[in-house]
Amino acid sequence: MQRSSLARALKTILLKYDGLWQRSFPYLMAWFQAPTDGKPHPEWQLHAEFYPPYRSNNKLKYLAGTELAAGLFANDTLPEAIAQELQNISVKLEETP
Repeated sequence: MQRSSLARALKTILLKYDGLWQRSFPYLMAWFQAPTDGKPHPEWQLHAEFYPPYRSNNKLKYLAGTELAAGLFANDTLPEAIAQELQNISVKLEETP
């Protein structure tokens, strides 16, 4: 059940990204998991982050020197604003038997 729920969530967000940009959404997806040192890490959750190569539908994102030096990806939008845009996009997933 967890695998199918994760697959459905990923499919939904990718369809929403396609809808947001009105095109096939290219992305790099990175997965993060708890440390594997054998100790419990209740502060960690499995999660994925998406890094698009575009700033907008038709504008490439070029990494700045500070991003390259710090190893971080700067985003010039508010997460809350983009989350609201994504929530407003309707997607229809096909039901599997």
